Amino acid sequence: MQEVITFDIWQYLAPLFYIILLGLIVSLFYGIVEYFTIDRVLKKFSGDRVLVVLSNEAYFGELHPFPRSGGGFEIFFDVENIENPVSLLAFLYENYKETGDEKFLEEAETLIKEFKEKNILPESFTLKELRINPWYPPSLVSRKVFSTELGNVFGIFRFKDLLSEEERKKIWRELAVAYDPPLYLRASRKLSNSLSYVKDRVGSYFSSSTQMLQSTLMATSIPGVPIQTTTLSTDISKRLQDMQSKILGTLGTEYDGLLENAIGRLVTVEVKDVEGEWKKYQGVLVEYSKKYILVYDVDYRIQMITKFRGSEEVSGFPKPYFNIYGLHMKWEKNLEATYNQQERTVTFTNISQYPLKLEKLQVTVQTSEGDKLQDVAISAVLFPGEKTTAKLPENMKGDEYTVYYEISREADIIWPRSKVKVLGLGDYPADLLKTILTKLSRPHFSVK
Repeated sequence: MQEVITFDIWQYLAPLFYIILLGLIVSLFYGIVEYFTIDRVLKKFSGDRVLVVLSNEAYFGELHPFPRSGGGFEIFFDVENIENPVSLLAFLYENYKETGDEKFLEEAETLIKEFKEKNILPESFTLKELRINPWYPPSLVSRKVFSTELGNVFGIFRFKDLLSEEERKKIWRELAVAYDPPLYLRASRKLSNSLSYVKDRVGSYFSSSTQMLQSTLMATSIPGVPIQTTTLSTDISKRLQDMQSKILGTLGTEYDGLLENAIGRLVTVEVKDVEGEWKKYQGVLVEYSKKYILVYDVDYRIQMITKFRGSEEVSGFPKPYFNIYGLHMKWEKNLEATYNQQERTVTFTNISQYPLKLEKLQVTVQTSEGDKLQDVAISAVLFPGEKTTAKLPENMKGDEYTVYYEISREADIIWPRSKVKVLGLGDYPADLLKTILTKLSRPHFSVK
């Protein structure tokens, strides 16, 4: 006689409804929070002109962060630095002819006027001359940096040399507030940190709840049906894992007690730069988030390369170690070389207004195995007007040599947390300084 299997289906569907309801509530909650929340470090640079170093390339333009972008952002180039502007105009004009929408024509005419003022296009240029050329390079007015690319970001730099006087004054006011924030800002920050803590606790609770439900579902079977063949619980488990990863993927601990203690103070950091080296810097910690930290007043060292033939610098040099998109600028000359062929020496003079560090020369030498590149160490810090001399190899071929050196420029920098280590404070907190000095003034005893 065949056994009749009876069971209460609600017993097995109730956990599913609970999961769906919980997922909807949490998704709605975090959807609202994330929509109105942009990374608080990126907010500090929103609308500012910055240099973003991405792998061995760099992009210069106006930074715009977006909500729910996972720390991603977009860099919009200045008008004069748009790549292939004629392609952009051709696109706008073609859309105007196809749709009849005046907005395309108005945008094209506005851009043409701007391009002519900046000598990008000749005064005689008109829209009637435009033709769509499928083989012409496309236009590019921005660079989107997605959250998946943040591992390749080495830093976001706001160099003081590229700021106006008014922009510098604004930053000084921000620093003054960071050093000594007023009462309402302290209260606001404490509230923000409290909300971050609540957010983290909710995420932790949701994670533990879903894990418990997942275990319950996997252990649940319909009477008479083996667990291994119960596709319902297996499917729910997979969907549960997927939902948990999506909801909790955007969560992260914003509050960090050690970093919070360092806000507005001089800190020492160790940073991995584009050459793969770890270098130490100092500056004032202004803000931090899950993905970034922001440090003001950093004397950042930029790797530069130049070439000389004898005593003459080769055209197109000096230039930075990385290629820069969106910034067409001629880098100022920093070095003057005096080449002595008879003595096989070269003397370098720092002709800039900033200190620099010579690292090495690279020359071609003749050997029994053919021509080879050889490095010549020349580690020397030169302040403006100072000189140093390097001895060149006797078997050097020709009179051309490459110089690797670093220049220093003051900048406010956003570093990804994966590329920076905050080693500690660079000065004593005011409330500890007196205590420490008092201890130092006490007599020291030694045990013999």
